[in-house]
Amino acid sequence: MKNTTLNLATSVLALVLILSACQEKPITAEAAVLTETTTAAAVEDQDLLLEPGALFGIHFGIKKEEVGTQEARNFLRFKLFETMKGKFPGSEMFYARPDRGERLGTETLFWIFQDKPSRDQYFPAKDFPTQKYEDIWKDIQWVYADTTFYKYFQYGWQTSGFSTDYEVIAVEDEAKQEWFKEGGAAVIEHLQLRPGVDSLAFLNFLQSDWNKHGLDEEANAIEAIMVSSRGYLSGKYAKLTMFNSLNDRNKNFPYFGKQGEDQELSEVDKKLAMYLEPLDEEPGHYEIIY
Repeated sequence: MKNTTLNLATSVLALVLILSACQEKPITAEAAVLTETTTAAAVEDQDLLLEPGALFGIHFGIKKEEVGTQEARNFLRFKLFETMKGKFPGSEMFYARPDRGERLGTETLFWIFQDKPSRDQYFPAKDFPTQKYEDIWKDIQWVYADTTFYKYFQYGWQTSGFSTDYEVIAVEDEAKQEWFKEGGAAVIEHLQLRPGVDSLAFLNFLQSDWNKHGLDEEANAIEAIMVSSRGYLSGKYAKLTMFNSLNDRNKNFPYFGKQGEDQELSEVDKKLAMYLEPLDEEPGHYEIIY
């Protein structure tokens, strides 16, 4: 009987020790660093998909008059963007060029972020970069010296007067793909809410109707509705159409005349026009260079 009682006590003690070992251990400093690093890596490794919550800034470079156009473009394509691309994880930069409208003659930087956490790790507030940004910038700032970028351009990307940050708030159904590709074309139509429009009703329309409409497959394009969150045109809306090529853009946006003048608008676009009206700004037309 004594042996049985001893064995039982021993088993109970072993069980207690096992359960104690299985209890969650306190997070050590090393584990906290590992968790933070893993979270940061998850942000950095995201694909740059055109989907709600994605952001991008559009910035313009204004060439100095005494500098040759091709000389400035070669610098951007083969030096600046070669240096900048891939240096800010969680985002990517693209070299684009206006080929129509008021911005014709400038050069364009598109800076794409998958979401706000991706952007805020560098710019949580406009024009106030984080230490992480500063640390990366130390290795690439030479491309903005007087002998490089400012040899060709009058102002920095942010100081041209027309820089704008957009946030995607609605995307046509199944537009889960990368934003830009070399040789593609982007059209940005500048819009604002019509007087008296209920902004909540507008957002409900986007979620219930517009984002499920889908484009004609022959258009070779995808669409998104965006709102400007910072900079020029802040608080205004825009419709982005991404085309696979300039030829596809030209079919839908002939050089003379605007889209819709010689073709019937879809029912969903007619409803969209009940909420939004064009600004005086001309649509932005951009060729994706690199």
